[in-house]
Amino acid sequence: MEKIDRKFRFVAVNPVNKKVYTEDNALILCAHDLAVPTALRAYRDECKRLNANPEHIESVTLLLDRVLQFQLDNATKVPDTVGAEIPMCLGKEGTDFGKEPLYTEKKQLDTEHFFKDYNESNPCGKNGCSVCYPPKGGDKP
Repeated sequence: MEKIDRKFRFVAVNPVNKKVYTEDNALILCAHDLAVPTALRAYRDECKRLNANPEHIESVTLLLDRVLQFQLDNATKVPDTVGAEIPMCLGKEGTDFGKEPLYTEKKQLDTEHFFKDYNESNPCGKNGCSVCYPPKGGDKP
């Protein structure tokens, strides 16, 4: 199956419904990219046109507000695709991107740890968790 997002590999989990999203069915927009506020406004307008529920439209407005505040407080940039990203994002032959997805039916993601309170020294409470941070020494990730 064609990847939706060729630039990033990721696993995102909705903490409410526990649905898992990856580069196969979702995309990432970076908050520092100057085009994101316009994209969010267009998305919000389309949600209104499609009669999305008011709470969803409000959540997009709040997201837009957070992105605008982030851009006021942090460095911003013109979005780009550069260097080795170019053949990968354009789907050129010979790129290895995505040959081993982070989430597959064969390797079920243990989403349980995404929903637990955690501390910095051991995010999910499982020593050696391959989804969380890699081990930094000793027996804790």
